[in-house]
Amino acid sequence: MVLPEQRQLAVECCVQYEVITKRISALDDMRKGLQSVKVLGNSILDLLVKWPTLKEKLFPRKSRPSINLSALITSIMYDMGDDCLATATKHFLKVIWMS
Repeated sequence: MVLPEQRQLAVECCVQYEVITKRISALDDMRKGLQSVKVLGNSILDLLVKWPTLKEKLFPRKSRPSINLSALITSIMYDMGDDCLATATKHFLKVIWMS
């Protein structure tokens, strides 16, 4: 239960978690995995730095269609009368456009 005077802090914490904290551990795990696999004494990460074209072999493009960003935005509903939710909406839209 979030008290009204703590609502802004709760929204800021959620946005910080979604934008920063949640992604750090996933990126660290990927980095550790790419450094742990060795090919001729070089890690996969080293090989990707030397030969960026290997990226397509290791990380193929998605074969299934992705979600249309415009359709996603129109399906999200906010109470725009509330300043706190308006701020959260602005931050959320900024984040998904940068992704």
